[in-house]
Amino acid sequence: MLYVLIMLAHDRRKIARTAVTEHPTAVWLVERVIDSIRRECLDHIELFNERHLGRVLSLYVDYYQCTRTHLSLYKDCPVCRPVMPAGSERWSVS
Repeated sequence: MLYVLIMLAHDRRKIARTAVTEHPTAVWLVERVIDSIRRECLDHIELFNERHLGRVLSLYVDYYQCTRTHLSLYKDCPVCRPVMPAGSERWSVS
């Protein structure tokens, strides 16, 4: 069994830190995994070890911070994105 710590900044729902361990201590402070991380990420993959879980969480945090929208942020993500005018191209093709 692996334990995960998630620290969340409530103002923008930004994930401040994640950590994984097999042997939690009082100093390490074990917290319950946020339901959306379990439901959107961890329930869909098979984890092999602590290092693999750390890598998966790191990738999920990038998605959560920069892409995933939140209703409480008026469908914005924790890291603010510039508003793109309708019809503008997001990627330039060279």
